[in-house]
Amino acid sequence: MTINDDALDRVEEIYLNQKQYLHWMCADTTRPDIFGTREGKVVLKNMDPAEDLRNQPPPRDEMRALIERAFGPLQNRRGSGQAVHAAAPPPRPVRKLERPADAVWTFFCHNCHVIGVHDDGTVVVRLAIDWCPNDECRVTLDGTRLKRNRVVDGESLAIWAGGFAKTLKGALKEWVQRAEGRKLPPGIQRLIKRSAEARKTWPLPDWKLAWP
Repeated sequence: MTINDDALDRVEEIYLNQKQYLHWMCADTTRPDIFGTREGKVVLKNMDPAEDLRNQPPPRDEMRALIERAFGPLQNRRGSGQAVHAAAPPPRPVRKLERPADAVWTFFCHNCHVIGVHDDGTVVVRLAIDWCPNDECRVTLDGTRLKRNRVVDGESLAIWAGGFAKTLKGALKEWVQRAEGRKLPPGIQRLIKRSAEARKTWPLPDWKLAWP
Protein backbone atom coordinates (compact mmCIF):
# COMPACT_ATOMS: atom_id res chain seq x y z
CA MET A 1 0.00 0.00 0.00
CA THR A 2 1.34 3.43 -0.97
CA ILE A 3 1.44 5.95 1.87
CA ASN A 4 1.15 9.65 1.15
CA ASP A 5 3.94 11.25 3.16
CA ASP A 6 2.36 14.70 2.74
CA ALA A 7 -0.44 13.62 5.07
CA LEU A 8 2.01 12.86 7.89
CA ASP A 9 3.92 15.14 10.25
CA ARG A 10 7.66 15.14 9.59
CA VAL A 11 10.18 14.78 12.41
CA GLU A 12 13.98 14.94 12.44
CA GLU A 13 14.35 12.16 14.97
CA ILE A 14 12.27 9.77 17.00
CA TYR A 15 13.19 8.12 20.28
CA LEU A 16 12.26 4.57 21.30
CA ASN A 17 12.64 2.44 24.38
CA GLN A 18 13.75 -1.18 23.99
CA LYS A 19 10.19 -2.54 23.86
CA GLN A 20 9.21 -0.07 21.14
CA TYR A 21 12.40 -0.89 19.23
CA LEU A 22 11.59 -4.62 19.23
CA HIS A 23 8.05 -3.84 18.04
CA TRP A 24 9.49 -1.70 15.23
CA MET A 25 11.87 -4.47 14.22
CA CYS A 26 9.02 -7.00 14.05
CA ALA A 27 6.56 -4.71 12.27
CA ASP A 28 5.43 -6.07 8.90
CA THR A 29 6.09 -2.90 6.93
CA THR A 30 8.03 -1.76 3.89
CA ARG A 31 8.23 1.76 5.32
CA PRO A 32 10.31 1.62 8.51
CA ASP A 33 10.70 5.41 8.35
CA ILE A 34 7.07 5.81 9.50
CA PHE A 35 6.36 5.58 13.23
CA GLY A 36 3.23 5.67 15.34
CA THR A 37 3.01 8.14 18.23
CA ARG A 38 0.25 9.10 20.64
CA GLU A 39 -0.52 12.07 18.39
CA GLY A 40 -0.63 9.92 15.25
CA LYS A 41 1.80 8.67 12.61
CA VAL A 42 4.94 10.62 11.74
CA VAL A 43 7.55 10.17 9.02
CA LEU A 44 11.28 10.79 9.41
CA LYS A 45 12.60 13.69 7.36
CA ASN A 46 15.38 12.74 4.99
CA MET A 47 18.43 14.43 6.56
CA ASP A 48 20.59 13.99 3.44
CA PRO A 49 21.51 17.54 2.29
CA ALA A 50 21.79 16.34 -1.31
CA GLU A 51 18.14 15.29 -1.22
CA ASP A 52 17.01 18.89 -0.69
CA LEU A 53 19.07 19.98 -3.69
CA ARG A 54 17.58 17.22 -5.86
CA ASN A 55 14.05 18.29 -4.94
CA GLN A 56 14.54 21.97 -5.76
CA PRO A 57 12.97 23.25 -9.00
CA PRO A 58 15.37 24.52 -11.67
CA PRO A 59 16.28 28.23 -11.44
CA ARG A 60 14.27 30.68 -13.51
CA ASP A 61 16.07 32.50 -16.30
CA GLU A 62 16.27 36.31 -16.41
CA MET A 63 13.89 36.71 -19.37
CA ARG A 64 11.20 34.65 -17.66
CA ALA A 65 11.66 36.67 -14.47
CA LEU A 66 11.12 39.93 -16.44
CA ILE A 67 7.97 38.56 -18.09
CA GLU A 68 6.54 37.35 -14.80
CA ARG A 69 7.16 40.72 -13.15
CA ALA A 70 5.22 42.39 -15.97
CA PHE A 71 2.41 39.88 -16.56
CA GLY A 72 2.35 37.61 -13.54
CA PRO A 73 3.41 33.96 -13.14
CA LEU A 74 3.56 31.91 -16.31
CA GLN A 75 1.25 28.92 -16.39
CA ASN A 76 2.19 25.52 -17.73
CA ARG A 77 0.54 25.15 -21.17
CA ARG A 78 0.35 22.03 -23.28
CA GLY A 79 1.86 22.29 -26.70
CA SER A 80 4.07 25.23 -25.82
CA GLY A 81 7.16 23.17 -26.51
CA GLN A 82 8.77 24.21 -23.25
CA ALA A 83 8.01 23.05 -19.73
CA VAL A 84 7.28 25.84 -17.27
CA HIS A 85 8.00 24.92 -13.67
CA ALA A 86 5.76 26.17 -10.91
CA ALA A 87 7.25 28.10 -8.03
CA ALA A 88 8.69 25.93 -5.29
CA PRO A 89 6.19 25.23 -2.51
CA PRO A 90 7.16 26.43 0.94
CA PRO A 91 9.14 23.81 2.90
CA ARG A 92 7.03 21.59 5.07
CA PRO A 93 7.53 22.21 8.79
CA VAL A 94 9.55 19.67 10.76
CA ARG A 95 8.33 18.84 14.24
CA LYS A 96 10.77 18.10 17.04
CA LEU A 97 9.79 15.45 19.53
CA GLU A 98 10.68 15.34 23.20
CA ARG A 99 12.92 12.46 24.23
CA PRO A 100 11.14 10.27 26.84
CA ALA A 101 13.04 9.33 29.98
CA ASP A 102 12.99 5.61 29.12
CA ALA A 103 14.26 6.04 25.55
CA VAL A 104 17.50 4.25 24.63
CA TRP A 105 17.33 4.48 20.80
CA THR A 106 17.52 7.52 18.52
CA PHE A 107 16.30 7.05 14.92
CA PHE A 108 16.78 9.30 11.90
CA CYS A 109 16.63 8.95 8.10
CA HIS A 110 19.53 9.68 5.76
CA ASN A 111 19.18 9.10 2.02
CA CYS A 112 17.34 5.74 1.83
CA HIS A 113 18.54 4.44 5.20
CA VAL A 114 16.67 4.46 8.51
CA ILE A 115 19.43 4.48 11.13
CA GLY A 116 19.03 3.82 14.84
CA VAL A 117 21.72 4.52 17.42
CA HIS A 118 21.51 2.92 20.86
CA ASP A 119 22.86 4.82 23.84
CA ASP A 120 25.57 2.15 24.15
CA GLY A 121 26.77 2.82 20.58
CA THR A 122 25.12 -0.10 18.75
CA VAL A 123 23.86 0.90 15.31
CA VAL A 124 20.91 -0.64 13.47
CA VAL A 125 20.04 0.04 9.82
CA ARG A 126 17.09 -0.68 7.56
CA LEU A 127 16.34 0.61 4.08
CA ALA A 128 13.37 2.95 3.90
CA ILE A 129 12.31 1.58 0.51
CA ASP A 130 12.06 -1.85 -1.15
CA TRP A 131 13.11 -3.66 2.00
CA CYS A 132 11.94 -7.09 3.09
CA PRO A 133 9.90 -6.83 6.29
CA ASN A 134 11.80 -7.73 9.48
CA ASP A 135 15.16 -7.56 7.70
CA GLU A 136 17.87 -5.48 9.36
CA CYS A 137 21.57 -5.02 9.85
CA ARG A 138 23.40 -4.17 13.08
CA VAL A 139 26.90 -2.99 13.86
CA THR A 140 28.19 -3.79 17.34
CA LEU A 141 30.75 -1.85 19.36
CA ASP A 142 33.60 -4.13 18.26
CA GLY A 143 32.82 -3.56 14.57
CA THR A 144 30.98 -6.82 13.93
CA ARG A 145 28.25 -6.65 11.32
CA LEU A 146 25.20 -8.82 11.95
CA LYS A 147 22.53 -9.46 9.36
CA ARG A 148 19.41 -11.22 10.67
CA ASN A 149 21.40 -11.97 13.84
CA ARG A 150 24.10 -13.80 11.86
CA VAL A 151 27.67 -12.52 11.72
CA VAL A 152 28.77 -11.24 8.30
CA ASP A 153 32.38 -12.30 7.82
CA GLY A 154 34.87 -13.55 5.27
CA GLU A 155 34.11 -12.82 1.62
CA SER A 156 30.68 -11.41 2.44
CA LEU A 157 32.30 -8.86 4.73
CA ALA A 158 34.83 -7.97 2.05
CA ILE A 159 32.08 -7.42 -0.54
CA TRP A 160 29.50 -5.50 1.49
CA ALA A 161 30.93 -3.94 4.61
CA GLY A 162 33.42 -1.44 3.19
CA GLY A 163 31.08 0.85 1.27
CA PHE A 164 28.26 0.17 3.70
CA ALA A 165 30.34 1.29 6.70
CA LYS A 166 31.62 4.40 4.92
CA THR A 167 28.07 5.38 3.96
CA LEU A 168 27.00 4.93 7.57
CA LYS A 169 29.97 6.91 8.83
CA GLY A 170 29.03 9.91 6.66
CA ALA A 171 25.41 9.83 7.83
CA LEU A 172 26.39 9.46 11.48
CA LYS A 173 28.88 12.34 11.29
CA GLU A 174 26.00 14.61 10.27
CA TRP A 175 23.87 13.15 13.06
CA VAL A 176 26.61 13.83 15.61
CA GLN A 177 26.84 17.48 14.53
CA ARG A 178 23.12 18.08 15.10
CA ALA A 179 23.28 17.87 18.90
CA GLU A 180 25.87 18.67 21.53
CA GLY A 181 27.55 15.78 23.33
CA ARG A 182 27.08 13.15 20.64
CA LYS A 183 29.95 10.91 19.54
CA LEU A 184 30.47 8.75 16.48
CA PRO A 185 29.73 5.11 17.41
CA PRO A 186 33.14 3.37 17.56
CA GLY A 187 31.93 0.22 15.84
CA ILE A 188 31.67 1.99 12.47
CA GLN A 189 35.37 2.79 12.23
CA ARG A 190 36.19 -0.71 13.47
CA LEU A 191 33.92 -2.20 10.79
CA ILE A 192 35.77 -0.22 8.10
CA LYS A 193 39.05 -1.64 9.43
CA ARG A 194 37.66 -5.19 9.58
CA SER A 195 36.39 -4.99 6.00
CA ALA A 196 39.77 -3.71 4.78
CA GLU A 197 41.47 -6.68 6.48
CA ALA A 198 38.91 -9.04 4.94
CA ARG A 199 39.71 -7.72 1.46
CA LYS A 200 43.35 -8.66 1.93
CA THR A 201 42.22 -12.23 2.49
CA TRP A 202 39.48 -12.15 -0.14
CA PRO A 203 40.73 -10.05 -3.11
CA LEU A 204 37.72 -9.01 -5.17
CA PRO A 205 37.22 -7.72 -8.74
CA ASP A 206 36.39 -4.03 -9.12
CA TRP A 207 32.71 -4.62 -9.93
CA LYS A 208 32.17 -6.33 -6.60
CA LEU A 209 33.93 -3.54 -4.72
CA ALA A 210 31.46 -1.06 -6.19
CA TRP A 211 28.60 -2.57 -4.20
CA PRO A 212 27.68 -0.53 -1.06
